[in-house]
Amino acid sequence: REIQFARQVKKDQRSIPKERREEIADHLRKLARGERENLDIEPIDALNKEWSRLRVGSYHVIFREREAIEVARVVSRQELQQAIRRMRP
Repeated sequence: REIQFARQVKKDQRSIPKERREEIADHLRKLARGERENLDIEPIDALNKEWSRLRVGSYHVIFREREAIEVARVVSRQELQQAIRRMRP
């Protein structure tokens, strides 16, 4: 499956070390291939399961699965709740 990135993801990646960016990319490729077994994926909100988070070390990838995997943000654990609040209408 294709992976699509929001513009904000490019900005998010600037603060992530290269080794961690590579690990995040590897996890996203596994997700795109349907290899979910060893991935730490949880819905962001129990009431709204459209968006999920993929944990890679201390970073979280906020995404949803439609025809493609749509990645909205890649944030540190400390930034996760703030990023989620900004996504809600």
